[in-house]
Amino acid sequence: MKKIITLIMMFIFSFVLLACTPTDNTSSIKLPKTLKEGVTTYHNKLTSVLEVPSTKDHAEPIRFYNNTPYNPDDMLPRAVYQTVYDTMRHNTNDVVLSQYLIHYKDRLDEVLLQIADIEDDAISADVYVTFQGVLQIEAFVYLSKDGGITLRYRAQGIFSNTEVQYGIKMGYKDDLFYLKELKVYETDKRFDYFEFLEDSNMITVTYSENSQYRYQYVSQVNNERFDISYTPNNYGPDGRVVFWFNPETNISAVVGDGYESTRHFELFNEKTSIFSYSEYGDGMIALRFQLLEASGWDHAYLDSNAHRNEGVYVDNYMLFTNHDYRQFNVDLNYNYGFANVGVTIDMPKANLTQQHLNLNYYDMDFNHPEITLAYIESVMENIHQDSADLAKYDFINFSNIENFDLFYSFVDNDLKINQTPSYEL
Repeated sequence: MKKIITLIMMFIFSFVLLACTPTDNTSSIKLPKTLKEGVTTYHNKLTSVLEVPSTKDHAEPIRFYNNTPYNPDDMLPRAVYQTVYDTMRHNTNDVVLSQYLIHYKDRLDEVLLQIADIEDDAISADVYVTFQGVLQIEAFVYLSKDGGITLRYRAQGIFSNTEVQYGIKMGYKDDLFYLKELKVYETDKRFDYFEFLEDSNMITVTYSENSQYRYQYVSQVNNERFDISYTPNNYGPDGRVVFWFNPETNISAVVGDGYESTRHFELFNEKTSIFSYSEYGDGMIALRFQLLEASGWDHAYLDSNAHRNEGVYVDNYMLFTNHDYRQFNVDLNYNYGFANVGVTIDMPKANLTQQHLNLNYYDMDFNHPEITLAYIESVMENIHQDSADLAKYDFINFSNIENFDLFYSFVDNDLKINQTPSYEL
């Protein structure tokens, strides 16, 4: 039993919210009957999750400048950038493994070595520990009725008297590995909830008694992402913000209402972001173009920072004046296979025309005629309606939820300290 206690304490200090990479389905999972069997089973699954390599390279510009003199070798033909750009990897936003998860696995490896010779069939244990007279923990770990490993404990903040209640559970649902975590802050009347389901999705919910909340959803199947938040305001309009990346259209959009409005549109191709449109509350907008998606220029000066020669050229003529744009970012990295010729333009929304959107105003042609002002407006106006199904988690609709207890009552009771544990197999 002492070694089971060691297992519990390793859980307490090593398990935190995590992000995982999807793996192959696990078939014919046999539910564990003891803590040792359960921990071994789920350790093996965590190991398989961790061993799936990320396929995303995080490209870095090859060099940076700081007010350097003009260098004719850095005035590169478009073909140099285009060759690298055309062979860039697909724009995959992989779910990146958390270093905390790796830390947890390392601790679990140590625990497995310690409990390898345990022969008892204990399914639960209690522990109370004070660390250095500061951190106090009462913990209870058990094998739940549905075969999950559940850990409950209370922790006192090191720098405050705030008590946090933790519930952590992992197991299998329809042969898919899952992990759930619930944090309840009694004093502040709020909670954080996290759920990961292998080869499916991850969700995160934060909620407080005053109905302030945020719900985030990430698909592990097609990289769809959705985020909705609500913030009540006693001195003005309540704040509501919706973000959605739609993998079918490769468009991400953000629309927010309240004290400060938020409106953002961004279009991706299989490589990178190629266009974005952002509105500000002062009547100004920002446009960003990937100029490797535009024709009408033949050279670009390689400099990622401000430089008097930055920009794109045709027949040695600079197509943008210093007053036309806010920032140029020109990057080239052969090692990572990364190329970028991007420009950001600030202007009053009232002055925006289709000639700006297709770059004819700057003597170029943006090769995406589908991007019109009407199209951008349509996407942002319809984001709530088009993403309505993503705002639903089972019977909870986060587009309009005002009851603190509504979602909390739906959370797995095994995660709640004040609920009777379901550990009778």
